Amino acid sequence: MNIIRVGVDIAKSVFHVHGVDRHDKTQWQGKYARQKWLDALSRKVPVGAEIGKEACASSHYWARELQKRGCCVRLIAAQFVKPYVKSNKNDRVDAETICEAMSRPNMRYVALKTVARAAHRIREALVEQRTAKATQIWGLVASMASWPRWAYSSSAAPYQDGWKTLRTGSAMASEFCSMVWPMISDTWTIASQRLTNGSLTLLTRTLWRGV
Repeated sequence: MNIIRVGVDIAKSVFHVHGVDRHDKTQWQGKYARQKWLDALSRKVPVGAEIGKEACASSHYWARELQKRGCCVRLIAAQFVKPYVKSNKNDRVDAETICEAMSRPNMRYVALKTVARAAHRIREALVEQRTAKATQIWGLVASMASWPRWAYSSSAAPYQDGWKTLRTGSAMASEFCSMVWPMISDTWTIASQRLTNGSLTLLTRTLWRGV
C-alpha cells in the first residue's frame, strides 16, 4: 500500500479520510476521533504524501500540524470541491470528493494562513473601522461650523491628536467632542484589555503596532 493522496473531511468530533495510490485506487478509508486521526494518518501515510481539506477556519490549524509531520497540505475552497460530488452528500463522500478534486492538474489552492497573517487581517479591519469613524465624526463636526485639520494618532486611541484640533472649533463642536470622546476612548481601552488577556498578548502587540 503506497498512498500518495488523502482527502480529509473535518468535522467537530469525527474526521473521515480517503486515501488513494498513484493509480487512483482506494487504499484507505476510515473515520477517527478528533484526538486520534493525526496518529492514524502518521501510521498509514508516508512522509511527503499530499493531504487535502476544504478551506475553513480550523483547516489552517490542522494544516500547520500536518506540515510539522512532513506532509504536503492542500487547502481547497468549498466551491471548487462541490462539482466532484458523485452521490448523496455525507462525511465519507466528502472525503472522497476532496481527494478527487486534488487530482485535477489545474486545481487552485488556498494559501496557508499563518498566525502573523491572521493578526494582520484583524489589524487591517481595525484600521478600516478607524478611518470610517474618523470620517463620520469629521462630517458631523463640519456640520457644526467647525473645519478641523484632521490628524491620526499612532497610539491605541487613534483620534486623540485630531481631537485637540476639533476642540478649538465652535462652541457646538467643542460640546460634541466632549460628549463623544469618552465613548471612543473607553471602547478602545476595553478592546485593548480584552486582547491582552492570556495568550493574546503577542497578537495585541501586532495589532497596535503602527495603528
